[in-house]
Amino acid sequence: VARDTTPGSLRAQLGVDGLRNVVHGSATVQESAREKAFMFPQGPLPSLIPKEYLLETLVMPGLVEALGELYLAQPAEPYEWMSHWFQTNFPPSRDVNEDWPEPALGIVDMLEEAVGHMCHRQ
Repeated sequence: VARDTTPGSLRAQLGVDGLRNVVHGSATVQESAREKAFMFPQGPLPSLIPKEYLLETLVMPGLVEALGELYLAQPAEPYEWMSHWFQTNFPPSRDVNEDWPEPALGIVDMLEEAVGHMCHRQ
């Protein structure tokens, strides 16, 4: 409908269909408050695990080990080698529901460190 009635609108330009329409407007202030509370609940959801914890405890240790072995192996096909390494070297199982330790680095620090490494490579 938006493509026919208002072709220059965000909904017309970026929307996919009636459900995936990019933007939403509430009819009343009360509906807006209800929808905001539903879409953006206060605080983390109890069932979600912080991404910093997952990165630091589940992803980074295995990745660091794999990259170290990749450096030593110096394979001709590094992507295939890494794929095979991850398929054959399962990381130790961890209980993701245990108490969460504080990450050594905050997410901003991790991203800055990663970007710094990428910039120095070029």
